[in-house]
Amino acid sequence: MKDSKWIEQHEQWRYNFREITYNGEYKNGKKIGYWKTIQKEEETIGGGLYDLNGIQDGKWVELNDSYDQEDSAITYNGEYQNGRKCGKWETVYDQNGVIGGGIYDEIGLKNGEWVELYCEWKIDYKEITIKGEYNRGKKCGKWETSGVIYGANQKKENIEYDDQGLGI
Repeated sequence: MKDSKWIEQHEQWRYNFREITYNGEYKNGKKIGYWKTIQKEEETIGGGLYDLNGIQDGKWVELNDSYDQEDSAITYNGEYQNGRKCGKWETVYDQNGVIGGGIYDEIGLKNGEWVELYCEWKIDYKEITIKGEYNRGKKCGKWETSGVIYGANQKKENIEYDDQGLGI
């Protein structure tokens, strides 16, 4: 059982030379206290707090699945309450600031207007977002994509969702 300070490698440790680690402490096999997300052993790029029960709580900065320091340094910044995302969460690209986000309700479901990344975001290559409404965690109504694929025309299209959150 893990019970001390710990450094864990990101799942894709060597992909695009990310060298990302998660640094924190375990107690009785549970993550506790502040955990830092560190890139190349020096730069803190994310992290947040685990309570004594190993549950995420308070302000967090999480990495996008395709985080890459040079091409897509995108994080999600927001707050957890009792292990659930709540309130306003922002999608942040480190050089351009806030590029998306929305609100999580009291039970951790996306609600209201959201702007999300569409497909794989890569700076100076493919920068596309999709904007629309969530109702109790399900996409509803029309969603509009916008952005640029460099070397091509500006991309715009609409996608419509039914009451079950399924694309029509």
